[in-house]
Amino acid sequence: MKNCLQILVIVLISSVCIMAQPNFTPYSSGNPVLPKGNSGDWDENALWAPSVTVVNDTFYLTYNGTTNFQMVPIAIGLATSADGFTFIRCASNPILTADGSGFDSYNVVGGQLFYENGTWYMYYSGRSLPPNQPGNVISRTTAESPRGPWTTSDDTLLTVGSTGEWDSEFVGVGSIISTDKELMMYYWGGSAWPGGGHQIGLATSGDGGLTWTKYNDPATTNPPYAESDPVLPVGAAGSIDDNGILGCSVLKRTIQWEMFYAGGDGDSTSICYATSSDGIIWNKHPLNPVLSPSKDPLAYDLLEVPSIVLFNDRYFLYYDYGVFANGIGLATADTITSINPQFTYRPATFALYQNYPNPFNPLTAIGYQLSALSDVDLSIYNLIGQKVVTLVNKRQPPGRYQVEWDASGFASGVYYYKIESGNFVQTHKMVYLK
Repeated sequence: MKNCLQILVIVLISSVCIMAQPNFTPYSSGNPVLPKGNSGDWDENALWAPSVTVVNDTFYLTYNGTTNFQMVPIAIGLATSADGFTFIRCASNPILTADGSGFDSYNVVGGQLFYENGTWYMYYSGRSLPPNQPGNVISRTTAESPRGPWTTSDDTLLTVGSTGEWDSEFVGVGSIISTDKELMMYYWGGSAWPGGGHQIGLATSGDGGLTWTKYNDPATTNPPYAESDPVLPVGAAGSIDDNGILGCSVLKRTIQWEMFYAGGDGDSTSICYATSSDGIIWNKHPLNPVLSPSKDPLAYDLLEVPSIVLFNDRYFLYYDYGVFANGIGLATADTITSINPQFTYRPATFALYQNYPNPFNPLTAIGYQLSALSDVDLSIYNLIGQKVVTLVNKRQPPGRYQVEWDASGFASGVYYYKIESGNFVQTHKMVYLK
Protein backbone atom coordinates (compact mmCIF):
# COMPACT_ATOMS: atom_id res chain seq x y z
CA MET A 1 0.00 0.00 0.00
CA LYS A 2 1.12 3.59 -0.61
CA ASN A 3 2.34 5.71 2.26
CA CYS A 4 -0.01 8.36 3.56
CA LEU A 5 0.03 11.17 6.09
CA GLN A 6 0.43 10.12 9.69
CA ILE A 7 -3.03 9.98 11.29
CA LEU A 8 -3.81 11.23 14.77
CA VAL A 9 -5.38 8.37 16.68
CA ILE A 10 -8.42 9.39 18.67
CA VAL A 11 -10.47 6.88 20.63
CA LEU A 12 -14.10 7.53 19.85
CA ILE A 13 -17.25 6.52 21.67
CA SER A 14 -19.49 4.50 19.38
CA SER A 15 -22.97 3.13 19.81
CA VAL A 16 -24.41 -0.12 18.55
CA CYS A 17 -28.05 -0.54 17.70
CA ILE A 18 -30.41 -2.76 15.81
CA MET A 19 -33.83 -1.86 14.49
CA ALA A 20 -35.61 -1.76 17.83
CA GLN A 21 -38.67 0.06 19.00
CA PRO A 22 -38.33 3.01 21.37
CA ASN A 23 -40.01 2.38 24.72
CA PHE A 24 -42.43 5.28 25.14
CA THR A 25 -43.94 6.41 28.44
CA PRO A 26 -46.92 8.82 28.34
CA TYR A 27 -46.57 12.02 30.33
CA SER A 28 -49.48 10.91 32.51
CA SER A 29 -49.16 13.56 35.21
CA GLY A 30 -49.13 16.41 32.68
CA ASN A 31 -51.24 15.24 29.75
CA PRO A 32 -52.72 16.82 27.83
CA VAL A 33 -49.80 19.19 27.38
CA LEU A 34 -52.16 21.39 25.35
CA PRO A 35 -55.87 21.07 26.25
CA LYS A 36 -58.81 22.49 24.34
CA GLY A 37 -59.45 26.17 24.83
CA ASN A 38 -61.78 27.71 27.37
CA SER A 39 -65.34 28.76 26.59
CA GLY A 40 -65.24 31.56 24.05
CA ASP A 41 -61.77 30.70 22.74
CA TRP A 42 -61.24 29.99 19.04
CA ASP A 43 -60.27 26.36 19.84
CA GLU A 44 -62.90 25.61 22.50
CA ASN A 45 -64.68 22.86 20.55
CA ALA A 46 -61.89 20.87 18.92
CA LEU A 47 -58.10 20.77 19.03
CA TRP A 48 -55.98 18.18 17.18
CA ALA A 49 -53.17 17.47 14.67
CA PRO A 50 -50.00 18.59 16.49
CA SER A 51 -46.81 19.40 14.58
CA VAL A 52 -43.70 20.22 16.62
CA THR A 53 -40.42 21.81 15.55
CA VAL A 54 -37.46 22.66 17.81
CA VAL A 55 -35.40 25.73 16.84
CA ASN A 56 -32.76 27.22 19.16
CA ASP A 57 -33.96 25.06 22.07
CA THR A 58 -37.55 26.28 21.79
CA PHE A 59 -40.44 23.93 20.99
CA TYR A 60 -42.95 25.34 18.48
CA LEU A 61 -46.23 23.41 18.37
CA THR A 62 -48.78 24.15 15.66
CA TYR A 63 -52.22 22.60 15.81
CA ASN A 64 -55.73 22.69 14.33
CA GLY A 65 -58.66 24.20 16.19
CA THR A 66 -62.20 25.49 15.79
CA THR A 67 -65.19 26.66 17.82
CA ASN A 68 -67.50 24.21 16.06
CA PHE A 69 -66.11 21.38 13.96
CA GLN A 70 -69.31 20.89 11.96
CA MET A 71 -69.98 24.56 11.27
CA VAL A 72 -66.84 26.73 11.67
CA PRO A 73 -63.78 26.40 9.39
CA ILE A 74 -60.52 25.03 10.78
CA ALA A 75 -57.66 27.40 11.63
CA ILE A 76 -54.05 26.91 12.79
CA GLY A 77 -52.73 27.93 16.21
CA LEU A 78 -49.31 28.04 17.86
CA ALA A 79 -47.98 27.21 21.32
CA THR A 80 -44.37 27.35 22.55
CA SER A 81 -42.34 25.63 25.24
CA ALA A 82 -38.81 25.78 26.66
CA ASP A 83 -38.78 22.15 27.79
CA GLY A 84 -41.31 20.31 25.63
CA PHE A 85 -43.65 19.69 28.55
CA THR A 86 -45.21 23.05 29.44
CA PHE A 87 -46.72 24.97 26.52
CA ILE A 88 -47.96 28.56 26.30
CA ARG A 89 -50.45 29.56 23.62
CA CYS A 90 -49.54 32.39 21.28
CA ALA A 91 -51.46 35.56 22.17
CA SER A 92 -52.27 36.23 18.52
CA ASN A 93 -53.88 32.81 17.89
CA PRO A 94 -54.98 31.61 15.46
CA ILE A 95 -51.86 32.45 13.49
CA LEU A 96 -53.32 31.33 10.13
CA THR A 97 -56.92 31.37 8.94
CA ALA A 98 -58.70 30.96 5.62
CA ASP A 99 -58.43 34.17 3.59
CA GLY A 100 -61.71 33.86 1.70
CA SER A 101 -60.16 33.36 -1.72
CA GLY A 102 -58.18 30.78 -3.64
CA PHE A 103 -57.63 27.12 -2.79
CA ASP A 104 -57.74 27.80 1.00
CA SER A 105 -60.74 30.14 1.04
CA TYR A 106 -62.71 27.86 3.39
CA ASN A 107 -60.19 26.35 5.83
CA VAL A 108 -56.49 25.74 6.50
CA VAL A 109 -55.34 22.40 7.92
CA GLY A 110 -52.08 21.03 9.28
CA GLY A 111 -49.30 23.54 9.75
CA GLN A 112 -45.77 22.09 9.52
CA LEU A 113 -43.17 24.70 10.51
CA PHE A 114 -39.82 24.66 8.74
CA TYR A 115 -36.97 27.09 9.50
CA GLU A 116 -34.14 27.73 7.04
CA ASN A 117 -31.68 30.58 6.47
CA GLY A 118 -33.50 33.03 8.72
CA THR A 119 -36.94 32.45 7.19
CA TRP A 120 -39.89 30.59 8.66
CA TYR A 121 -42.04 28.50 6.34
CA MET A 122 -45.32 26.83 7.20
CA TYR A 123 -46.57 24.07 4.92
CA TYR A 124 -50.30 23.38 5.17
CA SER A 125 -53.26 22.09 3.20
CA GLY A 126 -56.42 23.99 2.41
CA ARG A 127 -59.92 23.65 1.02
CA SER A 128 -62.06 26.11 -0.87
CA LEU A 129 -65.42 24.54 0.06
CA PRO A 130 -66.97 22.67 3.01
CA PRO A 131 -66.87 20.18 4.67
CA ASN A 132 -64.20 20.49 7.36
CA GLN A 133 -61.58 17.88 6.46
CA PRO A 134 -57.98 17.74 5.20
CA GLY A 135 -57.38 19.91 2.17
CA ASN A 136 -56.91 19.00 -1.48
CA VAL A 137 -53.97 21.36 -2.06
CA ILE A 138 -50.71 21.79 -0.13
CA SER A 139 -49.03 25.20 -0.10
CA ARG A 140 -46.76 27.21 2.15
CA THR A 141 -46.63 30.61 3.76
CA THR A 142 -43.64 32.62 5.04
CA ALA A 143 -42.86 34.84 8.01
CA GLU A 144 -39.99 36.38 9.95
CA SER A 145 -41.38 34.87 13.17
CA PRO A 146 -43.48 31.74 13.75
CA ARG A 147 -46.00 34.00 15.45
CA GLY A 148 -46.54 35.80 12.16
CA PRO A 149 -47.71 37.78 10.40
CA TRP A 150 -47.66 35.20 7.63
CA THR A 151 -47.44 36.13 3.97
CA THR A 152 -49.59 33.76 1.93
CA SER A 153 -50.18 33.23 -1.75
CA ASP A 154 -52.24 30.97 -3.96
CA ASP A 155 -49.26 28.76 -4.81
CA THR A 156 -50.31 25.15 -5.22
CA LEU A 157 -47.21 23.15 -4.38
CA LEU A 158 -48.89 19.75 -4.28
CA THR A 159 -52.38 18.74 -5.32
CA VAL A 160 -54.47 15.60 -4.99
CA GLY A 161 -54.19 12.93 -7.64
CA SER A 162 -56.59 12.39 -10.48
CA THR A 163 -59.86 10.54 -10.00
CA GLY A 164 -59.08 6.92 -9.16
CA GLU A 165 -55.63 7.63 -7.71
CA TRP A 166 -54.76 6.64 -4.12
CA ASP A 167 -54.58 10.32 -3.01
CA SER A 168 -57.45 11.68 -5.11
CA GLU A 169 -59.50 13.18 -2.24
CA PHE A 170 -57.11 14.87 0.19
CA VAL A 171 -53.43 15.49 1.05
CA GLY A 172 -52.00 16.59 4.40
CA VAL A 173 -48.41 17.52 5.38
CA GLY A 174 -46.49 15.10 7.61
CA SER A 175 -42.81 16.19 7.65
CA ILE A 176 -40.41 18.40 5.71
CA ILE A 177 -36.84 17.01 5.63
CA SER A 178 -33.82 18.87 4.27
CA THR A 179 -30.99 16.83 2.71
CA ASP A 180 -27.81 17.86 0.91
CA LYS A 181 -29.57 17.54 -2.46
CA GLU A 182 -33.24 18.39 -1.95
CA LEU A 183 -36.24 18.91 0.28
CA MET A 184 -38.40 15.90 0.99
CA MET A 185 -42.07 16.20 1.95
CA TYR A 186 -43.87 13.25 3.54
CA TYR A 187 -47.61 13.63 3.27
CA TRP A 188 -50.64 11.51 3.98
CA GLY A 189 -53.41 11.17 1.47
CA GLY A 190 -56.49 9.19 0.61
CA SER A 191 -59.29 8.62 -1.82
CA ALA A 192 -62.09 9.20 0.69
CA TRP A 193 -62.61 10.85 4.08
CA PRO A 194 -63.08 9.25 6.48
CA GLY A 195 -61.90 5.81 5.41
CA GLY A 196 -60.38 5.26 2.00
CA GLY A 197 -57.24 3.49 3.20
CA HIS A 198 -55.12 6.58 3.91
CA GLN A 199 -51.43 6.09 3.07
CA ILE A 200 -48.12 7.99 3.20
CA GLY A 201 -46.65 9.57 0.09
CA LEU A 202 -43.42 11.41 -0.71
CA ALA A 203 -42.68 14.49 -2.82
CA THR A 204 -39.30 16.10 -3.48
CA SER A 205 -38.13 19.58 -4.42
CA GLY A 206 -34.76 20.56 -5.87
CA ASP A 207 -35.40 24.30 -5.95
CA GLY A 208 -35.91 25.13 -2.29
CA GLY A 209 -39.56 24.20 -2.10
CA LEU A 210 -40.94 26.16 -5.05
CA THR A 211 -41.92 23.10 -7.08
CA TRP A 212 -42.53 19.52 -5.95
CA THR A 213 -42.62 16.13 -7.67
CA LYS A 214 -44.44 13.14 -6.22
CA TYR A 215 -42.53 9.88 -5.87
CA ASN A 216 -43.56 7.57 -8.70
CA ASP A 217 -42.38 4.03 -9.28
CA PRO A 218 -42.33 3.61 -13.10
CA ALA A 219 -43.12 -0.08 -12.65
CA THR A 220 -46.63 0.77 -11.42
CA THR A 221 -48.64 2.19 -14.29
CA ASN A 222 -52.25 1.35 -13.41
CA PRO A 223 -54.64 3.09 -11.00
CA PRO A 224 -54.52 3.71 -8.13
CA TYR A 225 -50.73 4.07 -8.62
CA ALA A 226 -50.47 5.38 -12.18
CA GLU A 227 -49.36 8.90 -11.18
CA SER A 228 -47.59 8.33 -7.87
CA ASP A 229 -46.93 5.64 -5.28
CA PRO A 230 -47.22 5.66 -1.50
CA VAL A 231 -43.94 4.97 0.29
CA LEU A 232 -45.80 3.59 3.31
CA PRO A 233 -48.91 1.75 2.13
CA VAL A 234 -51.88 0.63 4.17
CA GLY A 235 -51.32 -2.72 5.87
CA ALA A 236 -52.58 -6.11 4.78
CA ALA A 237 -55.90 -7.38 6.08
CA GLY A 238 -55.68 -8.21 9.76
CA SER A 239 -52.71 -5.92 10.44
CA ILE A 240 -52.65 -3.04 12.88
CA ASP A 241 -52.90 -0.46 10.06
CA ASP A 242 -55.21 -2.22 7.61
CA ASN A 243 -57.82 0.55 7.86
CA GLY A 244 -55.46 3.42 7.04
CA ILE A 245 -52.66 5.67 8.26
CA LEU A 246 -53.61 8.94 9.98
CA GLY A 247 -50.52 11.12 9.78
CA CYS A 248 -46.77 10.57 10.02
CA SER A 249 -43.60 12.23 11.29
CA VAL A 250 -40.08 11.47 10.02
CA LEU A 251 -36.57 11.81 11.47
CA LYS A 252 -33.41 11.58 9.36
CA ARG A 253 -30.70 10.17 11.59
CA THR A 254 -27.13 9.16 10.82
CA ILE A 255 -27.76 5.43 10.95
CA GLN A 256 -31.25 5.29 9.51
CA TRP A 257 -34.47 7.15 8.78
CA GLU A 258 -37.28 6.73 11.28
CA MET A 259 -41.00 7.20 10.72
CA PHE A 260 -43.68 7.36 13.39
CA TYR A 261 -47.18 6.96 12.01
CA ALA A 262 -50.72 6.41 13.26
CA GLY A 263 -52.07 3.07 12.11
CA GLY A 264 -55.76 2.20 12.38
CA ASP A 265 -57.45 -1.19 12.22
CA GLY A 266 -61.06 0.03 12.33
CA ASP A 267 -61.42 -0.39 16.10
CA SER A 268 -58.53 1.74 17.38
CA THR A 269 -55.59 3.81 16.18
CA SER A 270 -52.07 3.40 17.62
CA ILE A 271 -48.65 4.95 17.03
CA CYS A 272 -46.42 2.69 14.94
CA TYR A 273 -42.79 2.71 13.82
CA ALA A 274 -40.92 2.11 10.54
CA THR A 275 -37.31 2.50 9.42
CA SER A 276 -35.52 3.12 6.12
CA SER A 277 -31.98 3.36 4.78
CA ASP A 278 -32.88 5.87 2.05
CA GLY A 279 -36.16 7.54 3.06
CA ILE A 280 -38.05 5.78 0.25
CA ILE A 281 -38.18 2.05 1.03
CA TRP A 282 -39.66 1.63 4.50
CA ASN A 283 -39.84 -1.40 6.79
CA LYS A 284 -42.64 -1.51 9.34
CA HIS A 285 -41.49 -2.84 12.69
CA PRO A 286 -42.79 -6.36 13.44
CA LEU A 287 -43.53 -5.47 17.08
CA ASN A 288 -45.79 -2.49 16.33
CA PRO A 289 -47.28 -0.45 17.91
CA VAL A 290 -44.80 1.64 19.90
CA LEU A 291 -47.67 3.32 21.75
CA SER A 292 -51.23 2.04 22.04
CA PRO A 293 -54.28 3.81 23.53
CA SER A 294 -54.24 1.41 26.49
CA LYS A 295 -50.97 2.99 27.71
CA ASP A 296 -52.38 6.51 27.98
CA PRO A 297 -55.15 6.93 30.58
CA LEU A 298 -56.63 9.88 28.66
CA ALA A 299 -57.04 7.92 25.44
CA TYR A 300 -60.18 6.08 24.46
CA ASP A 301 -59.44 4.20 21.26
CA LEU A 302 -57.44 6.81 19.36
CA LEU A 303 -53.88 8.11 19.22
CA GLU A 304 -53.55 10.07 15.98
CA VAL A 305 -51.34 12.38 13.89
CA PRO A 306 -47.96 11.85 15.62
CA SER A 307 -45.18 14.44 15.63
CA ILE A 308 -41.69 13.37 16.73
CA VAL A 309 -38.66 15.47 17.74
CA LEU A 310 -35.29 14.65 19.29
CA PHE A 311 -34.16 16.89 22.13
CA ASN A 312 -31.33 16.24 24.60
CA ASP A 313 -31.07 12.60 23.47
CA ARG A 314 -34.75 11.88 24.03
CA TYR A 315 -37.71 11.34 21.77
CA PHE A 316 -40.65 13.66 22.34
CA LEU A 317 -43.73 12.14 20.71
CA TYR A 318 -46.82 14.34 20.41
CA TYR A 319 -50.24 13.10 19.28
CA ASP A 320 -53.93 13.84 19.55
CA TYR A 321 -56.74 11.77 21.07
CA GLY A 322 -59.20 12.49 18.29
CA VAL A 323 -60.80 15.75 17.18
CA PHE A 324 -63.26 16.14 20.08
CA ALA A 325 -61.21 14.51 22.85
CA ASN A 326 -58.68 15.81 25.35
CA GLY A 327 -56.23 17.85 23.30
CA ILE A 328 -52.56 17.10 22.61
CA GLY A 329 -50.74 14.32 24.45
CA LEU A 330 -47.03 13.60 24.96
CA ALA A 331 -44.95 10.47 25.46
CA THR A 332 -41.15 10.30 25.77
CA ALA A 333 -38.50 7.66 25.25
CA ASP A 334 -34.76 7.24 25.26
CA THR A 335 -33.08 7.22 21.86
CA ILE A 336 -32.22 3.81 20.45
CA THR A 337 -28.60 3.15 21.48
CA SER A 338 -28.65 -0.42 22.76
CA ILE A 339 -29.90 -3.83 21.84
CA ASN A 340 -33.57 -4.43 22.52
CA PRO A 341 -33.83 -7.95 24.03
CA GLN A 342 -37.46 -8.18 22.85
CA PHE A 343 -36.41 -8.13 19.20
CA THR A 344 -33.66 -10.59 18.35
CA TYR A 345 -33.37 -13.07 15.58
CA ARG A 346 -30.79 -15.49 14.24
CA PRO A 347 -29.47 -14.74 10.75
CA ALA A 348 -28.44 -17.70 8.63
CA THR A 349 -24.91 -16.38 7.95
CA PHE A 350 -22.24 -13.98 9.15
CA ALA A 351 -21.97 -10.80 7.07
CA LEU A 352 -20.27 -7.41 6.95
CA TYR A 353 -22.11 -4.71 4.98
CA GLN A 354 -20.83 -1.71 3.06
CA ASN A 355 -20.84 1.43 5.19
CA TYR A 356 -23.46 4.11 4.51
CA PRO A 357 -23.04 6.80 3.36
CA ASN A 358 -19.87 6.24 1.37
CA PRO A 359 -18.05 8.56 0.75
CA PHE A 360 -18.91 10.25 4.06
CA ASN A 361 -18.18 13.37 6.13
CA PRO A 362 -17.70 12.89 9.05
CA LEU A 363 -20.27 10.25 10.14
CA THR A 364 -20.94 6.84 8.68
CA ALA A 365 -22.69 3.66 9.78
CA ILE A 366 -21.36 0.11 9.45
CA GLY A 367 -23.69 -2.87 9.60
CA TYR A 368 -22.93 -6.51 10.29
CA GLN A 369 -24.74 -9.67 11.32
CA LEU A 370 -23.87 -12.73 13.40
CA SER A 371 -25.41 -16.16 13.07
CA ALA A 372 -24.08 -17.40 16.43
CA LEU A 373 -22.81 -16.14 19.79
CA SER A 374 -19.37 -14.81 18.94
CA ASP A 375 -16.41 -12.73 20.05
CA VAL A 376 -16.45 -9.73 17.73
CA ASP A 377 -13.66 -7.35 16.79
CA LEU A 378 -14.59 -4.57 14.38
CA SER A 379 -11.75 -2.13 13.73
CA ILE A 380 -10.71 0.57 11.26
CA TYR A 381 -7.31 0.70 9.53
CA ASN A 382 -5.48 3.32 7.50
CA LEU A 383 -3.86 2.78 4.09
CA ILE A 384 -0.62 1.37 5.55
CA GLY A 385 -2.47 -1.16 7.66
CA GLN A 386 -2.32 0.58 11.04
CA LYS A 387 -5.32 0.10 13.30
CA VAL A 388 -6.64 3.58 14.12
CA VAL A 389 -9.72 2.76 16.18
CA THR A 390 -11.64 -0.26 17.50
CA LEU A 391 -15.39 0.12 17.27
CA VAL A 392 -16.46 -3.21 18.76
CA ASN A 393 -14.50 -5.66 20.93
CA LYS A 394 -16.83 -7.94 22.88
CA ARG A 395 -18.95 -11.07 22.76
CA GLN A 396 -22.35 -10.60 21.12
CA PRO A 397 -25.41 -12.82 20.57
CA PRO A 398 -26.72 -13.61 17.08
CA GLY A 399 -28.45 -10.69 15.39
CA ARG A 400 -27.99 -7.72 13.12
CA TYR A 401 -26.03 -4.70 14.35
CA GLN A 402 -25.02 -1.21 13.25
CA VAL A 403 -22.19 0.88 14.63
CA GLU A 404 -21.55 4.57 13.95
CA TRP A 405 -18.09 6.03 13.34
CA ASP A 406 -17.39 9.74 13.74
CA ALA A 407 -14.21 10.47 11.78
CA SER A 408 -13.87 14.07 13.02
CA GLY A 409 -10.17 14.68 13.74
CA PHE A 410 -8.96 12.12 11.22
CA ALA A 411 -7.41 12.94 7.86
CA SER A 412 -9.36 12.61 4.63
CA GLY A 413 -8.63 9.53 2.63
CA VAL A 414 -9.24 5.82 2.18
CA TYR A 415 -9.81 3.58 5.20
CA TYR A 416 -10.55 -0.10 5.65
CA TYR A 417 -12.78 -1.69 8.24
CA LYS A 418 -12.42 -5.35 9.19
CA ILE A 419 -14.53 -7.69 11.24
CA GLU A 420 -13.14 -10.79 12.94
CA SER A 421 -15.63 -13.15 14.55
CA GLY A 422 -14.49 -16.74 15.01
CA ASN A 423 -13.58 -18.05 11.58
CA PHE A 424 -15.38 -15.18 9.84
CA VAL A 425 -13.05 -12.40 8.65
CA GLN A 426 -14.05 -9.75 6.11
CA THR A 427 -12.80 -6.30 5.07
CA HIS A 428 -14.41 -3.37 3.17
CA LYS A 429 -13.05 -0.06 1.90
CA MET A 430 -14.56 3.36 2.67
CA VAL A 431 -13.69 6.94 1.73
CA TYR A 432 -13.69 9.92 4.08
CA LEU A 433 -14.01 13.25 2.21
CA LYS A 434 -13.93 16.49 4.15
